[in-house]
Order: sequence, then structure tokens, then C-alpha cells
Amino acid sequence: MLTKDQVRGCLAEEWGLPAAELTRLDGGMGSRTWIVDDSSRRWVLKAVAPGLGGRPAVVAVVTALARPGLRAWSTGLLHADPAPGAFRFDRVTGRCGVIDWSTALYGPLLYDLASAAMFLGGLDRAAEMSEAYLATGVLSRAETEEGLALMLRLRWAVQADYFARRITSNDLTGIAGPEDNEKGLEDARRALTALGSPALLRLTPRSRAAPAGGRSGRTATRRRW
Repeated sequence: MLTKDQVRGCLAEEWGLPAAELTRLDGGMGSRTWIVDDSSRRWVLKAVAPGLGGRPAVVAVVTALARPGLRAWSTGLLHADPAPGAFRFDRVTGRCGVIDWSTALYGPLLYDLASAAMFLGGLDRAAEMSEAYLATGVLSRAETEEGLALMLRLRWAVQADYFARRITSNDLTGIAGPEDNEKGLEDARRALTALGSPALLRLTPRSRAAPAGGRSGRTATRRRW
């Protein structure tokens, strides 16, 4: 397991960030993951087993996200792992809450929307959920059309990385056996294949009308991520 001093050494040597502040994220998929803060900049640093970080699917989507011409995404507080089991619905009040915020961080809001779409089975199955999210006014339809498919590909690449690392280290935490890790990696591989080229950026035609209503109370800012 990497120590904090080893991570600091890597940041100084490889990233040129000798004074960066580190915040460890523990639990679930956040294990061996740190938030890196340097002045006004923030990154997520994730440790992976040797040889796993350069997988083509991961490299391709990160390259696509970094290409010139993409808009500055709206950012805000992310849950980072909004699986269906994290939602709790109160039938009396009609309100829905979300639990398990151990890996929460700030980042592009599209990442949480893409994560929810992934857990629901893809963009088509998540269409009703996506429309409800857009109706809050947190994200514009234009931004969603431009970036959701690409962010979904990133989310599946993260999923592939997660299960590949678990297979390599024989991590059986929370599962019945190794076959569950194998299935997770295969599901990610099939999804990445189905999504096609990471250059796919559009979800629906831009001519669709924007949702009515104002912005919700959730705070979002726009900056290059």
C-alpha cells in the first residue's frame, strides 16, 4: 500500500507539485484514492497496480476528454457512486435521500449523471431519470447533449479499471467469489464496445427545447475540468 510520503514524492517528481495538499478517500471504490489540491486546481489521484493504468479504453476516453474545443463543464459536489442502493425513498413525505457520501468530491456534474445512467443500464433506460434531472435546471440540455455520452464512456472506463485492479489483487471484498469481479470487468468491456468511439459526444439533436423552470438550490460553477 502506498504511503502518503510516497504519494507526495510522486506528485513532486512526476507532476511538479511539491506543495500539493493530499486528502485520502477511504472506503468502497475510493480505496487508494486521494484528492490533490494545489492553489486553485484540484485532481483525483488513483493508485492502480503496475501495468493497469495504460489500458486502451481508459487512455482513449481520457484523451477525448482532454481534446481542445470541449466546453468548460458545470461543476459542483459529486456523490461519485450513485448506485440504486444509495437512494432512500420516504413514501410518507415523497422525498428521496442519498446515503454513502464517503467518496464525495467536487467535479463535473455530468459525472454523477453518467454514473446514474450506467447503473440504470445505459442512456436509453436512463432517459426518464435524465429528463427529471434536467428539469431541476442544474445542467443545461446543451451541455448534457454534448457531454453525457462521453462522460458515460469515462464512467465505464473507471468501472473497467476498478474490476481489473480487483482481479489483479484478488480482492473479494463484498462479493461471493472471483467470478463477480470477472463479470464486472466483462460488463464494462461490453459497454465500452457498444458505446463505440469516444468521439461520440451527442445524446440528442441540439434543437430540442430547453426545460422550463429556474435553477434549483444546488450550486454549480463552470470551469475547465
